[in-house]
Amino acid sequence: MQNFVSVGVVISWLHAMSDVFTSMSRVWSQTHFKVMTVISFGVCILSWMWSRNYWIPWVTYSSIVIMKYPAELRQYQAAPSILQFFCSSLCVMHYYWIVLFLNMYIKGIMKWDNEDKQRGIIEKKPAEQAAKVE
Repeated sequence: MQNFVSVGVVISWLHAMSDVFTSMSRVWSQTHFKVMTVISFGVCILSWMWSRNYWIPWVTYSSIVIMKYPAELRQYQAAPSILQFFCSSLCVMHYYWIVLFLNMYIKGIMKWDNEDKQRGIIEKKPAEQAAKVE
């Protein structure tokens, strides 16, 4: 898209890299290994902060500064400007999401809260399950 492919490739790679750790933490969260869940989610948060909250804003800023068309092509500047707007919006969303992740992480460590807020599912303790059977 008008010399924006290199920026898109870098942003796509940064997303894919941090998604590995996101998937890993989701897998561990479905097991009984809670310590590994906490560790993998911590690694997930660190990879998000490094890739999505440091490098993607840097790439976005660089694209805003560098991607200027010369005077004879100025009429086409709208396309990169639109893509830069969306990259900037993505950066804002990533900062919002990291705040949500940090809140979940702190709550999970401090209260050992296993409640799934998205689905409203609460993980039952063995004593609660035995009481329901009787």
